[in-house]
Amino acid sequence: MIKPSELTWDQVVRVGSGTLGGNYLRSFWWPVALADEVKDVPVPVKVLGEELVLFRDLSGELTLLGAYCSHRRASLEYGIIQADGIRCAYHGWCYDRRGRVFSIRGIRQKN
Repeated sequence: MIKPSELTWDQVVRVGSGTLGGNYLRSFWWPVALADEVKDVPVPVKVLGEELVLFRDLSGELTLLGAYCSHRRASLEYGIIQADGIRCAYHGWCYDRRGRVFSIRGIRQKN
């Protein structure tokens, strides 16, 4: 792990994915919302320069994923909450809690 004393100021203030400062800061837990704020619609979250979406699936589990569908980059902020994930409202790709596509328009994918 990188020690803070080994970073220059320029490296610390750049927190995007893949940067030294960003990699260091991603080794800690960050509060992004209060659990009570997450109801039945996805909540957009921006932390450390990344756009994310926070949602509670129908089983009650909280999940934080990248904000965009990997197919056509549609925003998952408008996604449809499922029993075990979120479905892209544009093309129907369904993402599980780990961000893996497990269904495309009702066709279940093999793991």
